[in-house]
Amino acid sequence: MEAALSNASFRVMKSVLSLGEISFVVFKAARGAGFAWGLAEEAGHAARWLTTQGLFEPIDFYNALIKTLPPPREPKKLRPPPDAKALCPFRLGALLCDGAENLPDRRAYRVSHPLLLAACLAPAAGALQKSFALSWRGAKITITRHIAITGGDNLHANFADVVQIKALSPPLSPPAGLAKPNAISPNTSGWRRLTTLAGKILVPSSEDSTIKGAGAGLTDND
Repeated sequence: MEAALSNASFRVMKSVLSLGEISFVVFKAARGAGFAWGLAEEAGHAARWLTTQGLFEPIDFYNALIKTLPPPREPKKLRPPPDAKALCPFRLGALLCDGAENLPDRRAYRVSHPLLLAACLAPAAGALQKSFALSWRGAKITITRHIAITGGDNLHANFADVVQIKALSPPLSPPAGLAKPNAISPNTSGWRRLTTLAGKILVPSSEDSTIKGAGAGLTDND
């Protein structure tokens, strides 16, 4: 009986992903989608942060990553170029973080998955001891490095016509205990799509690649 319970507990434990697994798979998926190394890392960090806030949805990242959208050609206007339907949240987040120390109230136009943009700003909030408030139609979120306070029923919007971005001064001091980490299962369709995208960075196994040093070889003596 104890062995049966132990096996059942093991299966339950294995059905929940760790923060490290989530971050690394999203990083690999971003690389598989064609993102540069640094931006892929930002996507992984954003996934980890959203998970700690109970806001991570794999399908949001998949949908944002499969369209490797260009950054705005005119950063001051924060608008997508004519040949793009929306701004990439990861590229826009990196752009805003570069100037976060003096970030004034801004508006970004036609943004893909604005919640992911908010997650990308969390590290800057922590480094600068600031809080940022973002709002779009039907949703708002105020972030610090470690916590988010949300409102509205459109947080997981696929697209926002306008995203209002404000730096709060003094920074927000939210009450403790608000964050509720996700229990992410690898069995969702969104997660399976991410892992498929991550698999694009792998190369097929072959005798030639083994001879050249890929894999552990016949003896693993590390």
